[in-house]
This record gives sequence, C-alpha cells and structure tokens, in this order.
Amino acid sequence: MKPLFQDRKGHLNGRGEEFQVLFEHVPAIIAVVDQDYRIVKVNRCFQNAFGDQVGQLCYQAYKGLREKCRKCPVENTFLKGTVQVSEEIGRSKDGQEIYYLVYSAPIHTRQGKIQYALEMSVDLTDRKSLEKKLLANQDFLNNLIENSFCGIVALDSRGKVIVFNRSAEQIFGYKAAEVIGSKNVERFFPRKISQNVLSILENKMGQEILPTSPQETRIRSKSGERISVRFAAVTLSRRGSPMGVVGFFEDLRPLKVMEREKLQAEKLAAVGQTIAGFAHGIKNIVTGLEGGTYIVQSALKKQDDSLIQKGWVMVERNIEKISSLVKDLLSYSKDRIPELQWIHPNELLEEVGTLYRDKASQSKIQLLLDLNPCMGLAYLDPRGIHACLTNLLSNAIDACCEDLGKEHHRIVLRTRRRGDDSIIFEVEDNGIGMTEEVKKRLFTSFFSTKGTRGTGLGLLVTHKIVHELGGRISVETNPGQGSRFCITLPQEEYPTPPDDEATSPQSY
Repeated sequence: MKPLFQDRKGHLNGRGEEFQVLFEHVPAIIAVVDQDYRIVKVNRCFQNAFGDQVGQLCYQAYKGLREKCRKCPVENTFLKGTVQVSEEIGRSKDGQEIYYLVYSAPIHTRQGKIQYALEMSVDLTDRKSLEKKLLANQDFLNNLIENSFCGIVALDSRGKVIVFNRSAEQIFGYKAAEVIGSKNVERFFPRKISQNVLSILENKMGQEILPTSPQETRIRSKSGERISVRFAAVTLSRRGSPMGVVGFFEDLRPLKVMEREKLQAEKLAAVGQTIAGFAHGIKNIVTGLEGGTYIVQSALKKQDDSLIQKGWVMVERNIEKISSLVKDLLSYSKDRIPELQWIHPNELLEEVGTLYRDKASQSKIQLLLDLNPCMGLAYLDPRGIHACLTNLLSNAIDACCEDLGKEHHRIVLRTRRRGDDSIIFEVEDNGIGMTEEVKKRLFTSFFSTKGTRGTGLGLLVTHKIVHELGGRISVETNPGQGSRFCITLPQEEYPTPPDDEATSPQSY
C-alpha cells in the first residue's frame, strides 16, 4: 500500500512535504484508518497518547477492545461518506482513561472512492475532569442548600424565584414547583424589605439596606398563618451589578413553643410562690367587705341614708378589687388568640385617656395626649391593646400619687410610627420612678411596687398580651424622675390597609 503524501513514484513532492509537516505537528490526535479498521498512519500526538499503533485495529488501539465499537464513527464514515462526530472514551498507553471528541472524515481516491477514514480527535480529558469537579461542587452546594435548617429563597436579577429549598417549603407551606419562576416578592419577603429588594434588582439604592444580620419578624404562610422567623438577606452581585437576592428564614415556631412552655411553668411556679401574698390580699378585701356590710346593716337599723351610702361604697370598692384580681388571674393563666382588625391607634389611645381623665384630675395630675397626626390605620387587637394601656396608665397615676416631692405631675400618652411601619404606644410619667433592681423584676414574677396594695399581675398580663401580638415592651426609668413604658408592635407582615375607614374602637 502506497504511503500517504507520496507521488506515484513513491517520493514526497513539495506539497506532500507540507502535508507531512502539518500532519505531524497539528495539535490534535490524528489517525488514518482503512476499510478493515486498521490504522495505517498516526501523528505525534497520537503516539504520545496511545503509542505507535500502526497496523493495529482502531478499536484495539484506542480502547483495548476485542470487537468493533457499537457506534463506530469510522464505519459510518465509510457507509455514509460524510463527516461523523462523536465523544469517546479510550485508554492511553499508560492505562489511563482519555476522553476525546473525534471527527471522522472520508479520504477519496481520484476516482471518488473512499479509501481511508481520517480520525482527528481533540483530547477532552482535562475538560471532563473539570466538569466532574464542577458537578461534584454543584451537587455539594445543592445538597447544602436543600438540607439547610434555614429556609432559603433566592431571586435572580429579574426578581424570579430560582431557589426554594425544603425548609422554605415547610415554613411557607408552598411546594418549590408552585413558586419557582414566580415574581411575587412580597409573598415571601417582609413587605418593607420586598420594596428594597425590588429597588436593588432595578439597580437602584433601597430606602434601607437589607438586614444582613438576623432579625426577628413575622411572615405569612400559604394558609395565612403568621409565623415568627429570624430573617436575614444578602445581595448577590458581579462586578458591581446585582445578580439577585437571597433571603434566609429560620423557623422560630419550635422556640416559641418552648418559650410558651417555659412561661407556663414560670406562671405555675410564681403562682405557688405568691399564694400566701394573694391570701393576705384577699383577706384584706374580705375584711373590707365585712366592714362595709357591717356599716350597711347598722345604717339600716338606724335608717341612716348617708351611712348606708358610705358602707355601700366600701362594698362596691372591694368587689371591684376582687373582680379585677380574678380577671387578671384568668387573663394571665390562659392563652388568648388575638382578635386582629384595622383600627385607628390614635382613637384607641384617646378612649383610654378619657376613661382615666377624671381619676387623674382628682389626683391633680395633668393628662396629655401626643398623637401622631400621620398615624393612619393599623392591624391590631383593640381589646388586648386597650387592656395593656389601661394597666400602664393606672400604674402611672399610682406612681405620680406616690411621689410627694413634686407639686406638679403629668402623664403623656403618645403614639408613634417607625420607619419599618411598627406602631408604638408610650405611657410616660414624671412620678416616683424605679431603681434598676426593681426594673429588672417587673416582668419576671408577681412583683409589685405597691406592696400589699398591688399583685404585680397587671404588668405580667400586659407583657403576655404584647408577646402574643409579636411585639415587645420596654421601660426607661430613673428614681425620682419618672418612667416611660413603650409598646412596639410590628406591622410589616400585614397586607396594605383597606381604602375604607376602619370602625372606631368601642369600649373594652
């Protein structure tokens, strides 16, 4: 058989020499195969990879097989007369796997008959190795995201959901298939945060930065349940341009259950510790009732109307005390579901002020209202908030009455709305104030600064109601200067207020 690139006399001509140099030095694995699948010529790249396999069957040389490949590109080249392309896995002369992309092209005689098949292969081993590593890393990251204890919701640069892991499904109640590709940012991110997310994805600055450190908030599940979560978010960017946003949600429901159980245990323990104190208080109330009853009976015998009125006032006052005590105990011992509705916070605070204005006036205390004119509507539990504010206002009046060092006392009832839409109620007085030690004990047990005149239940009930609403209560105080109680209630997880006016709160 005449070698390639030689003329009819068996000599290399000028053009044949050029072909020979190109054949040897082209940076690809090249082999020439005849119709019997035997290799008749190879270049240097082939020799480096597979050794000198001239005369060997191609499937033996490339792969060490005893039979022809099932989908043989050389066979198809001879049958179809066209270029064939396929990815193959061979074995090098060192016994290592080689991945290569082979192009098999026909070589024709002058008469147009296919004499050889030219196999030119590109070594893909390094690329395949990188692909395997990339796939392994991708699998690792996918498993890491999917099995994370935190719910992970990722958005691309267009605001579409591209990641919704198993924990997110458990928190929100949606299946990933329901939300992947959707663009409803407010469905998953807190309402205020979602506005910043959209601004960031539009390559604008948000009104506030995203909460990169975890903060507690509430989201709504598919069923409408309000769920406490610890939330954080980060912006994904490339060369300064936003690629997307990722939100991380830690489900706090198990923690909240433990907190409620702990609180319930503390309640029972506190009740046991203060039975003696209540017994003493009830004994005083009963003594007052007996005294009032005795006066009424004596007045009836004497037919003295003024004395009857005096005794009846004593009876009513002590009935009110024991009724208030029983109500507070029931309120503190039972879990209560908040009755949320759209209301005007300013009107609610005005009503509380009206109820106590006469009592404050009788004690020569100035009662002031500082209402935010831009407050608008809020989604609150009017009955629960009303109970909290009356407890705080009653305590503020008592604090002023106990402060004998000042001539003028005042109490300010205040409403504010924060930048994150939280509603804030404040009750501030310039009464006797509290020490740091007293402040630490306010919400931890049946502790009262009023001695035998108080049970400490009022503040515990207030703390419980605020906690049920997902809010928090704090106090700033200084001895002799007064106290300021602040109730903060989140609003960011609630929908947009209705256009129609909410019903004004009634008496509670």
